[in-house]
Amino acid sequence: MFNSRLSGRFGQNQDKLKDIYDGQPVNGYCWHRVYKIACPVCGETIYTQNRLTVYCSYRCQARANTIRQSERKRMNQDKICLVCLTAFKAKRGDAKYCSAACKQKAYRASVTDNASRSDEQSQNSVTDKHIPINADMFSSNTGEGARA
Repeated sequence: MFNSRLSGRFGQNQDKLKDIYDGQPVNGYCWHRVYKIACPVCGETIYTQNRLTVYCSYRCQARANTIRQSERKRMNQDKICLVCLTAFKAKRGDAKYCSAACKQKAYRASVTDNASRSDEQSQNSVTDKHIPINADMFSSNTGEGARA
């Protein structure tokens, strides 16, 4: 029998799958494709019918995920502030600024830039519009002469 640690995910079928992998039919049937896989975390050998299986247990899968996340965090720690251009150690992978003060300066700069752009666009849109003016619009005659 195989390791008792595999009882949760793969332990039930490991003996049967190993026999099928070795070419011995189980109950007269040998029509399933079986793959032999070594777990990259613990090195345990498992037999499975799913070729996408990578880990031997949910524990190894969680351990590999934790290792991957910690490597990703370590990789993103050294950054340069976009405002003051100083190097800093980021606590998050998506950090852009070294301090709250730099973050606030960047926000205020973006707000004033957006406001000035919108003012320029609104002024240009008013002056660029051409409204056709008809002389009849300003005539002071409200009688029949204006209608004819």
